[in-house]
Amino acid sequence: MPTNICSSVGASSVSGFFAAACSLPFDYVKTQIQKMQPDADGKYPYTGSLDCAAKTFKAGGPFKFYTGFPVYCIRIAPHVMVMFFSVTCYAFELMLHLNGSTSLCL
Repeated sequence: MPTNICSSVGASSVSGFFAAACSLPFDYVKTQIQKMQPDADGKYPYTGSLDCAAKTFKAGGPFKFYTGFPVYCIRIAPHVMVMFFSVTCYAFELMLHLNGSTSLCL
């Protein structure tokens, strides 16, 4: 493990938060496209992803894309945290192996 486990856990937490913050607008647009239903005339409300994003921005501003952020963060952040922490541990083990030191896993 790295010399300071707290810094690795802290960094993975921050990366999880920012992963959720950066990916939620795209996920919001995708979900809106998936949920759209035709109106009485059979016309869909959006013609595509860019149209959906433009109409959402016009109707609700930039914060509309972050509707449901706490739930999304709880869903996405732990995955990113585990992956980031695992990659950090793997890189440390690889460094130990390449330097000829004994592994912590064995």
